[in-house]
Amino acid sequence: MVVTPYFPIQQEPYRGHSAYQTLLRMREWADIHVISPLAVYPNLGPLQPRSYRYHRADLQWRAEGLSSEYAEYPVVPVISRPFNGFSCLRQILPRVRAARPDILLNYWLYPEGWATAAAARRLGIPSVAIAIGSDVKRIPDAISRYFVKRTLREISFLITVSADLRQSALELGAKPELSRAILNGCDTSIFHPAERGEARQELGVPLEASLVLFVGSLIPEKGLRELVAASAKLAARRPGILFACIGEGPFGAAFRQLIQEAGVANRFLLPGRASAREVARWLAACDVFTLPSYSEGCPNVVLEAMACGRPVVATRVGGIPELVTEENGFLVARGDHEDLEHGLEAALQREWDAGALSGRFSRSWEQVAAETWAVCEALLQRQP
Repeated sequence: MVVTPYFPIQQEPYRGHSAYQTLLRMREWADIHVISPLAVYPNLGPLQPRSYRYHRADLQWRAEGLSSEYAEYPVVPVISRPFNGFSCLRQILPRVRAARPDILLNYWLYPEGWATAAAARRLGIPSVAIAIGSDVKRIPDAISRYFVKRTLREISFLITVSADLRQSALELGAKPELSRAILNGCDTSIFHPAERGEARQELGVPLEASLVLFVGSLIPEKGLRELVAASAKLAARRPGILFACIGEGPFGAAFRQLIQEAGVANRFLLPGRASAREVARWLAACDVFTLPSYSEGCPNVVLEAMACGRPVVATRVGGIPELVTEENGFLVARGDHEDLEHGLEAALQREWDAGALSGRFSRSWEQVAAETWAVCEALLQRQP
């Protein structure tokens, strides 16, 4: 049984992409049922979250291919934070007891990870938590940090999506002998080298343009202000340069205002949200992919860009340096628009071999699922 808020909902079908792809493939070895606990905020503007786009999910909707259900629990920003784990536990414990699973798997450490560990203890079964990035790197306050540390002590095993993230978890109290890094994968049936000219004709991008692509949530923490500042400098030197930003988010309106004020609105293409196959077409069309984030775990989109044979210019944060080297791109300083500008310029000037780039890092979701299941199986074998 899997407990995670990091899972598709109707309004965000690509939410929890790495969890969803891994779990689909783990069905080879186990019957899997997902409980997705969802925080429900009061219907009052000031008491709703501002750091991300909040949706009240359709509880009847189901992600294709996996047995799943949604469970809502009430929260109030900041005020209820010490109690959110208990509130989540009240929702999931009856479901877990009724299902009698052999093992509990969780994505996202608090509050859902704490609730998962507590439920597992009550049933006398092992629990595995998978930390994906922000749940370790961007803990918002001392109360959440306390419960994250408790979760790391109380789970049976910890998986992280990068070695950097594992090190951060160890500093918070995770046990070295009960933790390991399992990097994310990529669906190479979708993401692979393709002819740039054909993709550009399909998307309406001029063949002669230099195209820089960003894919991700439109939030400031993705380095979008730095991208706009770098784009203004590059546009002054490169008359044909274009920037495509795929995604949606709460910073969307401010981002559009920002590119207007910087005088580069005519250089930006904003297609909005895109499916995996649409993202693959944009990756085929681009010259360089960029991800100037402030924090990351193991970003799927970097793996997808590499699988498509595109160089990557990204910040030196989280698990990105485990993926990007001088052989397939450039690492730049977080929050430094000048360094980002220089990295993008260097990547655009260099000749790249798409076939060689795509072959440097080949890792499938099947591998991720097999390695994740191996952890679960080892814990089950230790059970009396």
